[in-house]
Amino acid sequence: MVKTLPAVKKDYNALADFLSGIENNLSSREPWLNRFSFWWDNNPAFNENLKRGWVLKDNGKIVGFLGIIATYFQLAKEKKLIFNGTTWVVAEKYRGQPSLDLMLAFIDYTKESMLFDITSTGYVSEIKEKLGFKKIYSKEGIRVYYLIIDPQDILQNFFSCYWFFLVNGFC
Repeated sequence: MVKTLPAVKKDYNALADFLSGIENNLSSREPWLNRFSFWWDNNPAFNENLKRGWVLKDNGKIVGFLGIIATYFQLAKEKKLIFNGTTWVVAEKYRGQPSLDLMLAFIDYTKESMLFDITSTGYVSEIKEKLGFKKIYSKEGIRVYYLIIDPQDILQNFFSCYWFFLVNGFC
């Protein structure tokens, strides 16, 4: 039975094995373990109350992953916690709905924030666009997408700063 579960620290070794063993992936497991440390353990925006991402498990074995990296973002002089997607990788047999469940978990988790995702795969780009992501940059195969889940707070802060700037000359 395939389950979508939050990725946890104890998954690091199995996750590194999965990611280094997936087709067309040339990285060994050590660079993946270093990335996990960079993304989560040594990231000043991350804390243990936040998600690391999600794994697909089939009878306890990892068969898919979508990571999430917490980042601080300054908007209108306010520090906001936003999220970046990374490494949406699923074994071929589990692509389709199980794979999509990872992205839906990602979107649901970040519904009160802003999220960014970068991909260089055309097929994945089409999926993201159908889910409401907007392209903000594209060059030589690199595509950057964003999805604002709850824009009211972000826009309110932006426009209040904008009007303040018009009146006072600074935000």
